[in-house]
Amino acid sequence: MFKLLRYFSITSLATVLVTAVIMSYWYQQESTDNLIEDAEGANITLAGVFANEIWSLFGPRIVSVSGLDGTALLARPETEELRKVLETMTFGLPILKVKIYDLKGLTVFSSEKGEIGKIKRNNLGFFAAAREGKPSSELVHKGKFSAFSGEVFNRDLVETYVPIRPGGGAVEAVFEVYSDVTPLTSRVNQTQMRLVFGLLVAFALLYSVLFLVIRRADRLLKYQHKQIAEALRVSETGRRHVQISLEESEEQFRAAAETANDAIISADDKGAIIYWNKAAERIFGFTKREIVGHPVTRLIPKSLRFRHTSGYQRASAEGELRLRGVATEVTARRKDGSDVPVELSLSHWQVSGQKYFTAIIRDITERRQSENSLRRAQKMEAVGQLTGGIAHDFNNMLGVIMGNLDLLRHNVAEDPEAMKFVETAFRGTERGAALTKKLLSFSRADGANQELTDVNDSINGMENLIAKSLTAKISVETQLAEDLWTVNIDPRDFEDTLLNLSLNARDAIPHSGSLVIETTNKILDEHYVRLNPGSRAGEFVTVLVSDTGIGMTPEVLDQVFQPFFTTKKHGEGTGLGLSMVYGFIQRSSGHIKIYSEPDNGTTVRMYLPRATRKSNAIEATKSSADDDLPQGDETILIVEDEEDLREVAVSFLENLGYLTLTATTGKQALEVLQEGRQVDLLFSDIVLPGGMEGYDLAENVAKSHPGLKILLTTGFTARREMAVKGDLALFSKLSAELLSKPYSQLELASAVRRTLDGQP
Repeated sequence: MFKLLRYFSITSLATVLVTAVIMSYWYQQESTDNLIEDAEGANITLAGVFANEIWSLFGPRIVSVSGLDGTALLARPETEELRKVLETMTFGLPILKVKIYDLKGLTVFSSEKGEIGKIKRNNLGFFAAAREGKPSSELVHKGKFSAFSGEVFNRDLVETYVPIRPGGGAVEAVFEVYSDVTPLTSRVNQTQMRLVFGLLVAFALLYSVLFLVIRRADRLLKYQHKQIAEALRVSETGRRHVQISLEESEEQFRAAAETANDAIISADDKGAIIYWNKAAERIFGFTKREIVGHPVTRLIPKSLRFRHTSGYQRASAEGELRLRGVATEVTARRKDGSDVPVELSLSHWQVSGQKYFTAIIRDITERRQSENSLRRAQKMEAVGQLTGGIAHDFNNMLGVIMGNLDLLRHNVAEDPEAMKFVETAFRGTERGAALTKKLLSFSRADGANQELTDVNDSINGMENLIAKSLTAKISVETQLAEDLWTVNIDPRDFEDTLLNLSLNARDAIPHSGSLVIETTNKILDEHYVRLNPGSRAGEFVTVLVSDTGIGMTPEVLDQVFQPFFTTKKHGEGTGLGLSMVYGFIQRSSGHIKIYSEPDNGTTVRMYLPRATRKSNAIEATKSSADDDLPQGDETILIVEDEEDLREVAVSFLENLGYLTLTATTGKQALEVLQEGRQVDLLFSDIVLPGGMEGYDLAENVAKSHPGLKILLTTGFTARREMAVKGDLALFSKLSAELLSKPYSQLELASAVRRTLDGQP
């Protein structure tokens, strides 16, 4: 209910009181200042008259009191004579008291005898001003006061300090004159009371007029309020029915949306996300709290954002969607920076003129992987059937040829010239037989000869053969992990695979170089699986074969597993080496990754499933991977020329709480550091464009910023890099460790934290 009248009354009363107090205070201050000013002028004039009279009678004897105390001063005849003179001169005037000081503050005379001979202790500021020739005054109230005429009570006095200059010269003494202004202050107080009373009367009249106006307005507002309340009451029932229907409809929608397997995302016409269901959380990794209110572009790879923004703006302006209701396959971006293939269906709707868009998104990663796996399997099956058939028929023909050559060998044993031709033909058939054996090995898809194998034992048994297969200028180094898990593979296939990779490394190193073979136990988590389609989470034995050869271009990398594909000259290779490696990995239920850069060598990583594992090791790894990630709040400068890898590193580190800066070359990284920005860790790839590699950058930074921690990463292995540089101390000098690509979020988090904390 309206309380206008009450508020008006309270406000008016407060205003009247405040105004009255302010006006009263202002009047009192002005009146007091004027009173003091007038009284001071009168006191100065009277003090001048007193001084002229006194100095003409007593001269400097008044202030010539060196060495005299109060008793001696009081006993002087001049003191009593001076008192009588001043009593006579002040008779009938409002002067109640006069005191005379020498320049040291000694009271040489006072109409109150008890003060003679005392040193000035109070109002020293006024006294000092008078001694400098400046008169000053103040208004004081005395409850009891000793005057010329005796004691007086409750008096308002103006106390004035007057410098005395006999003959207009220097100041020789100071007069303190007390004048009675009690009648004047009484009149001021009376006038002040009349002013306040007048103001209150005026405000009372004004309030009465306004009260009548406000009361009428208050009654009118109450009447209108009653009418509006009645109208609202009538419509409330209908509104409640509508509200209940809307809530039921919304609840049905939310129930359906939250249980859907597909992501359902709604955004406004500015692109801000307003709805996010549980399936969206599962697909993209963002919780509802993390993503609602943020732009939908966070779900789109940078390379596609411009096209998305243009289409979104056009749809918002035109109100039409070109792909409305049409399922389209696109690429989206997860929270961890990884890309995910999705199937997208769009719709738009309006509420109160406001446009909104809804997307239904299905994760098609498994479908894509299944399609790719099916195509690869069909292709490999077709090639296997083809090569198997050819090899079978070719073997039959070779059998006929070799049998006849063997018979012919006996018939021409006495003819050296003919025997030479027979032996040459026989060696050709043997090479043909070896080739058909390789073809049959590639086409064989079963794992009939698999057995529990210690990979380290196989590598140790192959080390001499591998060394003899390479040139003398290529060194071989093995780094085999202790307590390596066993795997279930065909050991002969593995030995052939290792020899094939070693021979490829030999052919890729034109002069001198190194071949490094390493083994390690590896647990792959879900982050790795998302970044490496075709892999699976679990425990693996990793075999790495790295060389310092000429490397491969991305175009060559895309085809290395194709049968009969080779970059070697005609007659130098069959193109079956890596195809056989791929076949071995598939038969072993593992997967393979190749990292290579032109002029920087190649690293092949083979992941072979562990044959025996602890019961809950994988599940424990999956459940604790995200919970146990080391985190921090330092600033990290990421130097990576590959945009996708750079974005993954940024996403990984920012999810862990770090601040990130980025650069694509060593020169850009140095420019960032020269800007003076706070950086705690340099995280750099080794192979960089622009003429400055990661090692060069690290050495430069170690000199210019000795306190900055450094972590290097590479697609090759640490042992391979040591072999290239030939300096084992380089890593302890420049980097706590070398992080091998591809890395999981757990591996990156652990390496970064160890480097920042200075742990070995």
